[in-house]
Amino acid sequence: IVCCDNTPLHRAFSVRSIRLYGLPGHPFFSKSFWRSMDFVTFLRLRQILKLEKPDIVHAHIGLVELLLFKALGYPVVITFHGYDTLYSSENVVSPFKGAFKALTRWMFRQTTLGLDALLFVSRSEQARMGREGYLSPEKQGEVLHNGLPIKALRERAKAVNRPDMLGQLGLPVNARCVAFINRLDANKNPLQFIEMARQILQQWPEPASLHFLLVGDGPLAAKVQA
Repeated sequence: IVCCDNTPLHRAFSVRSIRLYGLPGHPFFSKSFWRSMDFVTFLRLRQILKLEKPDIVHAHIGLVELLLFKALGYPVVITFHGYDTLYSSENVVSPFKGAFKALTRWMFRQTTLGLDALLFVSRSEQARMGREGYLSPEKQGEVLHNGLPIKALRERAKAVNRPDMLGQLGLPVNARCVAFINRLDANKNPLQFIEMARQILQQWPEPASLHFLLVGDGPLAAKVQA
């Protein structure tokens, strides 16, 4: 596994018996547009691939730079998670931004044609990308949902003492709860969750019995708490 070092994902994998490579990350290259210019990381990836000689490269981020792996002779699969507003044409009104989005649509179509497989984590995201013109007729992609250990999660849920848990949260034992557990940043849009909660509570017949929980941290934490 290759990922950015000093991240929750890297720390989670580091305590398991998995061969793990951490790449130094820089905020400048966190944006998709600039990531394709991170030549130092490309050289490090090339070294890792030469050392490991994988049968296939499965990427969860990036696009144009993935053609580097193809040029090195590896089959490449990308799972597109849809968290990047770069590949979204919604709410675009300015002509300049519209022209830029047209360029990104063309780049996405041409690049994915050169990859071995394109995967989406949901049918709705696949449909949105098709609707907005990001998919070519030859490469519509396939849906592969994120795996969850459903049985194990159900067993853990059964073991939870619900009254005690609600008491720790300062909620009544008969409370109905809706939770948002995520990063508090623009991509996850916690402010929309707060607005949704406000609208639902206005229409809920017994608003005192319904509670919304927001769990997470990130750059929007201060706005969420306000």
